[in-house]
Amino acid sequence: MKNACFLVGSLCLAALSASAGIFDNVLFRAATDKANPAGYAVGEKISLTFTLAQAPKEVFSGAYAIDWRRWGDDGKEAKGRLPLDGKTPLAVTTALDRPGGVFVEAFVVNAADGKRVRRDKRAPNTHSWEESGLDVQFIGGALVAPDQIKPAHAEPADFDAFWARQKRRLADVPATVLERKEVTPNDQTVARVWAVKVACAGPRPVTGYLTIPRNAKPKSLKATCFFHGYGTSIQGAPADGPDDQITFNVNAHGYDLGRDKAYYDAFNIGIRTSKDIYGFSAWQNEYPEGCYFNGMALRLMRAFDFVRSLPEWDGRTLIAQGGSQGGLQSMWAAGLVEDLTVSRPEVPWCADLGPDAVPGRVAPGWRIAWTPGIAYYDCVNHAKRAKGRVEITRAGLGDTCCMPSSIAALYNNLPADRRSIVWVQGSKHGYVPPMPNQSVSLPSGRTVAPYQGADVFTGDKLPTK
Repeated sequence: MKNACFLVGSLCLAALSASAGIFDNVLFRAATDKANPAGYAVGEKISLTFTLAQAPKEVFSGAYAIDWRRWGDDGKEAKGRLPLDGKTPLAVTTALDRPGGVFVEAFVVNAADGKRVRRDKRAPNTHSWEESGLDVQFIGGALVAPDQIKPAHAEPADFDAFWARQKRRLADVPATVLERKEVTPNDQTVARVWAVKVACAGPRPVTGYLTIPRNAKPKSLKATCFFHGYGTSIQGAPADGPDDQITFNVNAHGYDLGRDKAYYDAFNIGIRTSKDIYGFSAWQNEYPEGCYFNGMALRLMRAFDFVRSLPEWDGRTLIAQGGSQGGLQSMWAAGLVEDLTVSRPEVPWCADLGPDAVPGRVAPGWRIAWTPGIAYYDCVNHAKRAKGRVEITRAGLGDTCCMPSSIAALYNNLPADRRSIVWVQGSKHGYVPPMPNQSVSLPSGRTVAPYQGADVFTGDKLPTK
């Protein structure tokens, strides 16, 4: 199944021009007049200037133009065209009369007919599920008074009581290891790898791949649980693991590992309803125990139970990490796993469900509709209860799947002394602009330093591995 989440935000395509190889190496960037694109005041002028780095001279011959569109949390929209003639300033100016986000999307087009220019090869750093990877495109913007953005809905009154009940359900099922089968191909790897299955409350067990460095001593290693983006792809065993930590890579669904295609085809049909892909059934989501996410959250908590039982774990450092749906799960961990040290969500999904309850606020086109039941899984509500640090490793100002306003509402619900965020200009859900790009890290409190991952860029600093 093609991952619908990753198609969010792509507008219906207009007629496209033929391939234009002269744009293959062009980096379409933009930056706001303020160094911090998430730092504007209500009513303050926002100026966004486009650049076409590495563009050959013929790009500015007048044969091409930039078509742009502005929209935002005020419900207003504007459009325009900027000729690429080497003379016209490539800038768009706007403002917002309330706290929220402003988006500006722009495409290079043929000046004569307005058809979009297409690359011969995809833009660098673009995931394969980003349909616009061949367009010469920018999408980004700014945030206005982000510290004043609040969640669209109040949390359920019995939120804590509900999760206490789920933890009791989990405690009633012993964390029995049902399978731990080594799949390491040889003894030359840094780490040993096992396929693991652990008993869990709910419909299915926890399944995933565990790695532990060879010859690790008891109580010597931190542990990270990794969680996945939305989808039904088949989890494969890693070839190796890191030398400095335990990793447990947990799939969202609890399916068996190492089965044939027929098994996974049947499984993927079985977890959806007749009308909806998994997680999207309004009927299931009416009551919190009926949500597909219920079993996923139980398996997440049980995954940490398993990791704590490993003799190599140092007894101190537990980390949750993942992007999109994995970011959502990492936020659940922040609120539900009492001894979690740090959560590192990237572009966390399902923050501030039901944003259309706020007049003018832009809602993502692909999202789970707000219901009374799904509210228990909205990660803005889990953010309030974070025990350890939460480092949002990337929030894209061009992400129309995990909206900037929604991420701001999430950030505002986090404890102020244990949070950080990296806002990245021009970053979509599945795209990180090559460096240098306009981005800003906002740490606060007890000298919280944002995590630097392979896909996270902070200002002009090189990412650290």
